Amino acid sequence: MYYLYHIRKTGGRSIILSFMELASKFPDQFYELLASTPGNQLKSGDKIYRGWRTDKLTDKIFFAFSHDPKWAIKLPTGTTTITCLRDPLARATSYYNYILSIRDEVRANKNHPHVNMPDLAWAHDNWRKFICQVPHKHISNQLWMFDKEFNPASAATQIEAINIVLTTETLNRSINNIPGVKLIPRHFGATKVKRSIPHEFSDELRNMLRSEYEMINILKDKGVICKNCWV
Repeated sequence: MYYLYHIRKTGGRSIILSFMELASKFPDQFYELLASTPGNQLKSGDKIYRGWRTDKLTDKIFFAFSHDPKWAIKLPTGTTTITCLRDPLARATSYYNYILSIRDEVRANKNHPHVNMPDLAWAHDNWRKFICQVPHKHISNQLWMFDKEFNPASAATQIEAINIVLTTETLNRSINNIPGVKLIPRHFGATKVKRSIPHEFSDELRNMLRSEYEMINILKDKGVICKNCWV
């Protein structure tokens, strides 16, 4: 089984669609079908796909993914694990833009699939209000995914144990490093609306992300990710 620890706003959907293209000529439609299927599991030929849910994961599954943190999941022995990291400030800013865009879409369409998304509670145009309300696990999601106490050294150790560690900035070429499969890089469109972010917002976010940057620097020093993945 291939399993993706899907950190939001790092390009995970692109990785997922690349795997789904092995099952369907229309991976976007396959993804939507998986999302709407009870149990979130589909079979295509000899390949079983499972999304979002981490219960009943077995070695019979070809590819699975979720947003669940590593410390809360038990995977079958022999699973090839994958994750994708991104510059922390770029990821957190993208997350802010993303929930604002979803909020606007929900206002325009009351039947939007994300109408009940919890994140909409802190989707504020006033970025200071957003910073005051958003849970830290969403700002430092890359850190929390691998250590629930937000410990940089512990999280880096957990990431070091993952088989394939990709980066958003080099994804188009690094996705070919996944063994046993030949994946074609896919690009799932970025957030549609990107607001102008003031320097004060970026400065406050970067301050909140100090521990996550410490984790990233440990990974760079260990050679888990390249030192020049981003500046």
